[in-house]
Amino acid sequence: MSYSRRNILLNNPNYEIVDDLILYESTISDIIQKYGYTRDVVYKFLQKCIGQDYLKEVIKRNNRISMSERVSWNKGIRGNKAHQFRRKVSKETRIKISQALTGKIGHRQSEKTRNQISKTIATTINNTQISKNPKWKQGYYNSNKVGKTFFLRSSFEFTVIKFLESSLAIKTYEVEPFCIPWETKKGGKRFYTPDVAICTKTTNYLVEIKPMYKIKTCPIVGLKLEAARRWCAKNNYEFIVITEIEIKNNLLSSIFI
Repeated sequence: MSYSRRNILLNNPNYEIVDDLILYESTISDIIQKYGYTRDVVYKFLQKCIGQDYLKEVIKRNNRISMSERVSWNKGIRGNKAHQFRRKVSKETRIKISQALTGKIGHRQSEKTRNQISKTIATTINNTQISKNPKWKQGYYNSNKVGKTFFLRSSFEFTVIKFLESSLAIKTYEVEPFCIPWETKKGGKRFYTPDVAICTKTTNYLVEIKPMYKIKTCPIVGLKLEAARRWCAKNNYEFIVITEIEIKNNLLSSIFI
């Protein structure tokens, strides 16, 4: 669009454009295609004629009408017929696409990328890296006492496991040791995994680590804890629930004897 043609529209207005927009509910794209002006010239002209605010309302209305009149290309085509309208890709093209996407996120990684991911995870585990957020800690913990690597899901679990590592009263322990069956209120069968199983010289403990607000407000947590108590009574375990109260008041040493 030359400068002279822009001046032609602005200095010698063509009010048919306004009629198309308001009376005939044309979109800006329709006007550009019909009259051959660029988008910025049409906008400037319409702003001058009807004002910025009214122009926005008319464009929104016309766009809504235009979208409602559109028909999907595959409307009425269902099931096995749909594949007839899909673009057919040759085997050579599929191979090229696969090679181009190799190593990208969401697709198969190259061997170099897989080795780098494996090395990063191994370093994380060996260094016992926990997320640095002081409120929510989550990550791998490498136990020297048990000789295993555990994934800890909260700062409360991290505090309890550190205590178990240093306590002489604790013989061994296992994080998320096994599953216990429990039932929902409607009779559905589910499985619940306790946080820690602990073995001292005299007693076996099954421990659930939960913040107090979840115990008080979540009915599902209550059903799980009740199922764990019944299981412990049958299997010679002592069931203990540890909350932030025991952790913050340094009561862990008085629990495990």
